[in-house]
Amino acid sequence: MFCRKCGAPLRPEDVFCSKCGTKVIHEDNEAAVQSADPPMPQQDDAPSASIPQASAETQPSLVKDEDKPEPKHIHSSVRIKAASPYRFLACILMFVFSVVVVITEAHTLFTSPLLTGEEEPFIIIFGILAILCAFLTYRGIAYTRFNEKHYNTALQNGEDVTPYQEVNKIALVSPVSGLVKQCSTGYCWGMFWFNCLCPLFRGDLKWAFITFIGTMFLGGISMGLLFPLCGPIFAFFYNKRYIRTQLEKGFVPADDIAKRWLADKGIINI
Repeated sequence: MFCRKCGAPLRPEDVFCSKCGTKVIHEDNEAAVQSADPPMPQQDDAPSASIPQASAETQPSLVKDEDKPEPKHIHSSVRIKAASPYRFLACILMFVFSVVVVITEAHTLFTSPLLTGEEEPFIIIFGILAILCAFLTYRGIAYTRFNEKHYNTALQNGEDVTPYQEVNKIALVSPVSGLVKQCSTGYCWGMFWFNCLCPLFRGDLKWAFITFIGTMFLGGISMGLLFPLCGPIFAFFYNKRYIRTQLEKGFVPADDIAKRWLADKGIINI
């Protein structure tokens, strides 16, 4: 008798192979084990009714759940209402310019040997303008602080904070592909700094071309004076125009915040 694994010769009284350590099964024991086990039915002998056919619904997926990419959810975002930064910038620049004019005219008025009195109207006009810019800056800061204070109070008391919020970005989704886009609202600072490169970066070739031609035209008729102002001018309406373009492509609001903002701006009807 030989080992069934390594082929080494075995003695009748061996229980394990002395070479590989495999357990020895004697012929009489092996026959007894085979007779004790019931015979397995062959596939050809089994009736077809006893084998249930797996349907498309019961078949296991070839891709495991952990291997499936999870959908990317992008929601609209809101922020506390604040005075627009570009208004602060305009007021500060005008305030500085007015103060410089007032100081210059006052210096000329009191130091010039020939007092014509023409400086007095400039001092009054630009003095009033400086006071107005300072007042608008103060009101903008007070408006922002007012909303921050009442927002925090309403949040602590569990009240509605919507009156003290403004929509920062809205989420649009394509019902066909499931693609989600987050579109900025309000003033477009990308257009302010980069002009026609902003719509080009977003893939909006139509408005990249329109803003480029508009910039060249306005700069040409003004001998280059309006060239740096085209971006800041287009920035006032480009974000809203971009959102309208996405809606025309079939995108729809992805959440209630986007739907409410579009309805408030008159872009869609609820």
